[in-house]
Amino acid sequence: LSGSAIVQNVAAGGWSRYGNANGNTVTIALNSDGYIGTGTSNAVYGGVAEQEGNGTAMHNTVIIQSGTINGLVHGGVTGGSGEASANQVLMSGGTATSVTGGEAGEGNANDNIVTLKGSAAVQGSNPPVYGGYSINGNATGNIVNIQADATIAGSVMAGYTRDGTLLSGNKINMTGGTLTGALLLTMEAIEKGSLHYDDVVTVSAYAASMGGSHVYLSEGEQITVDDLLKAVCIASGNDAAVALAECVAGVTELFVEQMNTRAKELGMTDTHFVNCTGLPAEGHVTSAWDIALMSRELIEKHPDIRRYTTIWMDTLRDGTFQLANTNKLIRFYDGATGLKTGSTDSAKYCLSATAEREGMELIAVVLKSPTGQQRFEDAKALLNYGFSTYALLHTAPEEPFPAIPVVLGETETVQPCIDPQEAVALVQKSQVGGLSQSVTLAEQVEAPVSTGQELGTLTLTDAAGETVQSIPIRAAESVERLTFGTMLRRMLSAAFFAG
Repeated sequence: LSGSAIVQNVAAGGWSRYGNANGNTVTIALNSDGYIGTGTSNAVYGGVAEQEGNGTAMHNTVIIQSGTINGLVHGGVTGGSGEASANQVLMSGGTATSVTGGEAGEGNANDNIVTLKGSAAVQGSNPPVYGGYSINGNATGNIVNIQADATIAGSVMAGYTRDGTLLSGNKINMTGGTLTGALLLTMEAIEKGSLHYDDVVTVSAYAASMGGSHVYLSEGEQITVDDLLKAVCIASGNDAAVALAECVAGVTELFVEQMNTRAKELGMTDTHFVNCTGLPAEGHVTSAWDIALMSRELIEKHPDIRRYTTIWMDTLRDGTFQLANTNKLIRFYDGATGLKTGSTDSAKYCLSATAEREGMELIAVVLKSPTGQQRFEDAKALLNYGFSTYALLHTAPEEPFPAIPVVLGETETVQPCIDPQEAVALVQKSQVGGLSQSVTLAEQVEAPVSTGQELGTLTLTDAAGETVQSIPIRAAESVERLTFGTMLRRMLSAAFFAG
């Protein structure tokens, strides 16, 4: 469809009532006189397989270059049990109410890709962009790519399933960045002993020149690492981040190389850092998933960071410069522990939010939110969902484990046990009442036995028989192998008492 074409309701590349709707392509390049949708059910579909059948809607492509779409854009849709997978929507211009890569009823919506770039604008209700959406199936492996100039009125979900069982491997790729990586490398340097909280840093001209959020560091100013961490964690100070980077690595270029190396080690496959501040730069990209990975590494391995990320208000320069936390959840959300806000013209308003309740800490990442307040609302919604739906289950055996005979051991048996740290499972609260245990133990074990040696498994299963967690059962103590001398003494002792 091109030029001044007008479509009253629906434009579709393929439509099937009982069969498949696969491999179709729809291209839209309308001018200002053309549009799609004047009624109440307006949409553009790559392919549709209706509910009457079990057909699939796969490998469809929708390309939107320009034009007004007063409705929805879907790569592929199924109403029955068929899959809506491997579809693509590429929107480089024009406007739409919402965009979804693949939507399924009873089936799966996996491996769909949505790319928004250029002057593309999605203006519908929140959230208006889904990579994959399934009502009763799985939504995995979906990707949403959002480039700098695209406009989205609400939040983005790479994968969503209302009642399905699997929601994993979904990614949102964004231009922009985060200071989380700079904080991680700084805390690692402190842990290694190459940097200390009370070290004094002399601010360079380059650090003092940083734009965006800053704490007005001046060239030659001397400030402690402790205060620089405050400035980054509380006020998102880009000048402070550069000062820390130069302190850790000498020059920011080397620090950025270290950030990229660390990102690769953490499995952050969608991330490439160009600077240490997150300010816009060509090729500086990350994803919500990757930010969550780095955030987890920071809070798990370096709990001291909470000393800074949980501060609501503080000061620098002997009380003459006020700091107020840019993360408003710290004051207004129960259990908030951090972590980092960010905002640029291209990445909009972003947030990696962490919160802990009853020993369970969750991470919610929001990217490209249209307003600063909206990112907090979206993060709260994600955290609320996590805390209301999931819990940590600390498993203990229903009955004591029997001792296991040890062949040729200094002692005749070894006591099995479980490590409490290994016996913690993340479960849906609705599952807890229907969980059951089964135990598998070795009938005997040959010496030597080392402390912690695996002797069996305690398995948790849900009401459907699916494994929720497998907990290793380990030896509580070590048992040395019998020596010849010990064996001889035992034989003589047995003979003596027998006589």
